[in-house]
Amino acid sequence: MFYNDEMTDAEFGLYQRLIYDICGISLNLSKKQLLMSRLNKRMNNLGLASFKAYRDYVLGDKTGKELTLMIDAISTNKTDFFREPEHFEFLKHKVYPALSSQYRIRIWSAACSSGEEPYTLAITLLEYLNNISKKDVKILATDISTKVLDEAVAGLYSEERLRGIPAMFRQKYFLKGTNYWNGYYRAKEELSSLISFRR
Repeated sequence: MFYNDEMTDAEFGLYQRLIYDICGISLNLSKKQLLMSRLNKRMNNLGLASFKAYRDYVLGDKTGKELTLMIDAISTNKTDFFREPEHFEFLKHKVYPALSSQYRIRIWSAACSSGEEPYTLAITLLEYLNNISKKDVKILATDISTKVLDEAVAGLYSEERLRGIPAMFRQKYFLKGTNYWNGYYRAKEELSSLISFRR
């Protein structure tokens, strides 16, 4: 069953405020159709026929579970390893040399999605920060979507998703799966130990 209930501008405004208040995502009116489409999937699963009924359901769920599922449904999770190469070149040539004399280093990867960015940060830190083994280095990786955070914590990626990683880094920092896991790679402990994933 698919619900085609039209969301009024007033209802959209209520969702805008709720989503902004909960997770800081600002939706403009051009996102109304996208929001309707993503919420319709949750409404269909719950057998709810209107956006008002779904909003009431979310607000009435004292466990917060449905709110989390709604946030997961509306989140866009687009990411790749080494996605913005110029950013990592800047880190390599400007930031890491400036940090080389520091003992304690903390980096925050906000909206980390399924973990590609924080794992890329960990690779570049291990490759380009001098004496990292003698430093206290941590990457805090956060996202509002629990679904993608679970993927990030697992650190398990298909070969296709690793296409942005140079072959030498793939061999050095990822374990290649065999048998059932053929075609998949898992981040090695030296990467994952640098990262704490949180919502």
